[in-house]
Amino acid sequence: MLLNDYIAKPLDEKVLYNKIVGFVKNDFSVRDHIKEENGRHEKIKYTDLEYLIHHTKSSPTLMMEMISLYLEQTPTLVDTMKKSLHDNDWKSLYSSVHKLIPSFSIMGINPNYEGMAKRVQKYASTQQRSDEILELVIQIKTVCMQACEELKEEYDIIKNRK
Repeated sequence: MLLNDYIAKPLDEKVLYNKIVGFVKNDFSVRDHIKEENGRHEKIKYTDLEYLIHHTKSSPTLMMEMISLYLEQTPTLVDTMKKSLHDNDWKSLYSSVHKLIPSFSIMGINPNYEGMAKRVQKYASTQQRSDEILELVIQIKTVCMQACEELKEEYDIIKNRK
C-alpha cells in the first residue's frame, strides 16, 4: 500500500471528503475554471472558506489574519517556485511548493491542486525536469494567484462587516 496523503487530527469531515473527491477526480485541470451552465459562462471560484470559518470559529479578526498571511506569503512562494524551476534549483523548488501545500486546505482550494503540488515535490526530489513539471507549476501558479484575487475580495468584505 502506498501512502499518498494524510489528514491531521482532529479529523475534519469536510477535509476527508475533499481528499477522497480529489483522488477520485484525477481529471481536474486549471483550464476548467469556466463553468457553462444553461448556456451561460460562469467563473468558478478557487477558494471555499468553510474550513477557515470553521477553524477560526467565524472570528473576523482571525480570518483576516489568516487571509493576510496567505496574501503576504503566496506571491513570493509562487515566484520562488517559478524561478527555482527555471534555474533547476531542486531544493528551493521542493521547499517553496512544500510551504504552499498547507494553505490549499486552509483556503478551501480544491485538493487536486495539492496533489499537483506533491507531484512537483516528487519531481524536485528526483531532480527530473519534464514537460509535466512545467505544466504543473503553471497550473499551481494560476490557482494561487486567482486565489489571491478572491481572498482580497473576501478580506475586504470581512473588514467592512467588522
